[in-house]
Amino acid sequence: MQESSFVRKPPPGRARFGAGDYRAAAAAASFGGLPASLSHPKQLLEPLRAAGRHLPFPRCALDTLAFLLDHTRLEDWRPGGRPVVWPGNARIAQATGLSIATVNRHLAWLRAASALKLELGPGNRRQPVRDSSGRIVELYGLDLSPLVDLHRRMVVVARHQAERGRALRSIVAGIRCRADLARQHEDAASAAGAGPDEPECVELAANARHADALITEARMILRCDARVDEEGQSEHLGRLAAIDTEIRMVETRSRALAEAIVSKALDKKTICAHPSNETHNTTSLDHPQDGILYGYASDVASRSVDNSTREKGDGNDGASPDLFPFVPESQKPAMPPPRWNGRLLASVSPTFASLFAQYRTGRSGPDSADLEDLRIVGRIAALRLGLSDVSWSRAVDRHGEVRAALCALVAGDRPAHEIRTSRAQMLAGMYLKRSEDLNPLASLFGMAGRRSAEPAVDAGQRLLC
Repeated sequence: MQESSFVRKPPPGRARFGAGDYRAAAAAASFGGLPASLSHPKQLLEPLRAAGRHLPFPRCALDTLAFLLDHTRLEDWRPGGRPVVWPGNARIAQATGLSIATVNRHLAWLRAASALKLELGPGNRRQPVRDSSGRIVELYGLDLSPLVDLHRRMVVVARHQAERGRALRSIVAGIRCRADLARQHEDAASAAGAGPDEPECVELAANARHADALITEARMILRCDARVDEEGQSEHLGRLAAIDTEIRMVETRSRALAEAIVSKALDKKTICAHPSNETHNTTSLDHPQDGILYGYASDVASRSVDNSTREKGDGNDGASPDLFPFVPESQKPAMPPPRWNGRLLASVSPTFASLFAQYRTGRSGPDSADLEDLRIVGRIAALRLGLSDVSWSRAVDRHGEVRAALCALVAGDRPAHEIRTSRAQMLAGMYLKRSEDLNPLASLFGMAGRRSAEPAVDAGQRLLC
């Protein structure tokens, strides 16, 4: 006869204890009440919800655990108390809308993860023992005190996931900034008068579409990162590194093409110079204060180009740290200001000139404007036009802060006879377009050319039309 036939099996209805039950028993023995930082037992679930796929049991079991916490009292969670509950599986299933079999699985998962301790009374029942007067003399049921120890362990996991999420969002923000720059380089070439059939413009359009595809993939990775395991997160990090490297190359190539097109246009003197700068048409592209046509688009990502591929001109081309891997803002070295020509934008956009003067209250002129001023002025213009905060956030997420601000300036500068409905609806319609269909820079220059033969109109009044 085989040896296994002499092994006694537990009688029907007797619970089988595993490693999770013994860990839960040790945690229950050291229970000293809720942590001082918590005021309610439901707060024990917050790091568990933030842990994503790193939760030690399936996420669906949190609903059953929350239902069990509802049956405890605050006195049970104080030092010396015992948070023990004893609702039956049928009652839990009826309250949560689950089946009894699902409730059984949830309780098994919670026991294996040491989230609760099962204490059985006489007859293998999880019910307290009462005396003749109905007073409880012995507690049996589901002891939730091990949840405090699980909370301490999951706080570390949740903090790690939160830091990872912030790092990934910063990486995706840098990728989005470079994608926006690739589109702005295409706008600069169009504003310089280059035809869409020219080889450089065709390549610029292809680079812009490629950049849009890369930022779409990066956003999808960001949305799915919290729902995958450690192996999947490692793959996500590697793919984001590849996207970051690829979009750097795309943006660098687009910048070179745009600079070549603008240089050619400047040599032909086909770009209108600022009235106060007579030598604007013959200046070099390496001097940001001499009228770079698309200098406003040189954001933080534009400074990630290797110095070996650029000429040392004005000191603004110094080395800058990579955005990948992510480092906290407090540890990043100071970066040189981006190339910018606020005076040129003020000359083609009365809305920018007026709102910038109101925003700065006469403290400085457009020559000192930077990218942050453009974002603030664009946000003010959108607010005055009646755009909601939600619509602005969606526009920034879809088109980037620079392009969203420029679209608001276009809506404020558009003559009243060219608007069919209202400026707010016109701006909302622009934000609903695809990024490749928007060219706010060319629109600003086109309207500036049409206004040259018309009397000047106050930009503040345009916003109120």
